[in-house]
Amino acid sequence: MIKIYVDESGTHGDADVVTVAAYAGRPKAWLEWSREWKKAKRPIKVFHAVDAANRVGEFEGWSPEERTELVKKLLPVIMGNKISGAVIALNKKEFREATEGKEELLKSLGNPYTTCFHWLVQSLLELLKPNKKELLKFIHENNSYEKDAITSFDFISKNANPNKVPMRLLFGGKLEQMPLQTADILAYEAYKRFLEPDKPERKPWQILKPKVVAVHIGKHNMGRIVQSLEGIVKNIKDQPGPSAQKSVAS
Repeated sequence: MIKIYVDESGTHGDADVVTVAAYAGRPKAWLEWSREWKKAKRPIKVFHAVDAANRVGEFEGWSPEERTELVKKLLPVIMGNKISGAVIALNKKEFREATEGKEELLKSLGNPYTTCFHWLVQSLLELLKPNKKELLKFIHENNSYEKDAITSFDFISKNANPNKVPMRLLFGGKLEQMPLQTADILAYEAYKRFLEPDKPERKPWQILKPKVVAVHIGKHNMGRIVQSLEGIVKNIKDQPGPSAQKSVAS
């Protein structure tokens, strides 16, 4: 079994970029990670990257230096264990402009969040290369997109899973599903990175990226990707039926 923890950043209305991120590993790797993480994050109970950045919640009253020292202890725990990350980042402004008037395409893609989630799940199916007997257990952060995530996940499982890999999707919070905190950090750092990709990389991103597969969909490639997606949607329309269905995130 491979356990995959999924979280997001940038879903608030005024955000220019949305990211959906995941960390994947086998149970033994997550057990080893958990032991180290519990020690490293003390006295914090649940690490929220946004709270840490703004020094609110459990970080209220902390100095920037205290916050930075904690992050310095946490990132090596992620990098020092046998878990790997993946993240999809979508520039919402560029996405809206590139898909303006393309109602059929938008109907197929859904909203920016589900587009990223769909792409992430399908990418992990390809990257992890699980065998037919190895269960992929996705644990998704509780949020308002659960219904959309279920719909997208079910479509991929049935129509974009050529090897018929067994897949499950569960939901939980960062307290009881502690590894979600890794996906939270990755989603936040990818959001900061691709919000202003021309700026120098933040130190946390520099540390995390060697073990991360990141796809940024922005001004530099949005037109090409939208054109490709339109072709896929047209193929689905021209060749209806379950056997001809293809994922829009291919």
